[in-house]
Amino acid sequence: MEYIPRYSQPFTLQEARQLAVPIITEEISRLQNSLAHLQKTQDELKEALSTAPGDADLTEAFEENEIVM
Repeated sequence: MEYIPRYSQPFTLQEARQLAVPIITEEISRLQNSLAHLQKTQDELKEALSTAPGDADLTEAFEENEIVM
């Protein structure tokens, strides 16, 4: 699944103020959902790393997700 933004990103606070409230609340919900999934993935990666310490791929994925969050 690929996300294609409706508006150019990033946008300024001034531009955000001009967006309709439903658009803003929809985007907030989308971001909250994305963060929840990312946190779940982090929990799973942390568990996997506890059973396979030193796994380079798992470590890289975990660290990249931390930066995103």
